[in-house]
Amino acid sequence: MLKVLVTAWEFARGPGRFAQRWARGGWDEVMNPLAFVSVGATLVTFGTRALLTLTGEPPPRSLFSEFLMSLAPHLYYAQLGLVMHVVLRHFGSQRRWSSSVAMVLYAGGTFATLGMLLVHALGAVAWSLGVLVRGEKRFLVEQAPEWVGLSVVLLMMGPATLFLVFAMRALKALHAARGGPFALAVVLGLLSTGAVGRLVPLPTLQLVLKVVSVHDIPVPILYWRF
Repeated sequence: MLKVLVTAWEFARGPGRFAQRWARGGWDEVMNPLAFVSVGATLVTFGTRALLTLTGEPPPRSLFSEFLMSLAPHLYYAQLGLVMHVVLRHFGSQRRWSSSVAMVLYAGGTFATLGMLLVHALGAVAWSLGVLVRGEKRFLVEQAPEWVGLSVVLLMMGPATLFLVFAMRALKALHAARGGPFALAVVLGLLSTGAVGRLVPLPTLQLVLKVVSVHDIPVPILYWRF
């Protein structure tokens, strides 16, 4: 568990520096990216089970199926990294595709895991206070007090935004990418991820980019959606 925390800390405190050291030969102090996201998915799985146990809700699936559902979002992140890698290779980068995927997995393993654990913690607090209502198939956040719904929105948007910002910083440093080609890679990567999410809508956490109107001004927001 200590190595999980070290890995998350090293990535979060400097994704660019993390990626540059990775490119020079990797880290002995941090976990393999696949192991890292697997541990994160395990933590989310047990967090889900703990919340269900607290509320008396019967588990909708087996523990292994729950683990796979917790691991599935990282497939979307890997696809984002692969698309961006292809674009950046076209503009001259010599990095391996596995390094690009590793950076987005480290970002997902850090911020997706944190976001989901915080949502579970909020659910446990709200349930303990008696302000979270359980419907036929899900918890009815919209019937809870306003602060619960607002907290859920912030917890879905905040870590999602951090995931994207830190993943992009790591990929930019890894590929030593110039502004124009990198911006194109980001746009194509996000568009492809959104398209794949609609074509293959796994029943799990999905990263969504949406443009909303604030006083008639279009504002892009990034959030996670189930």
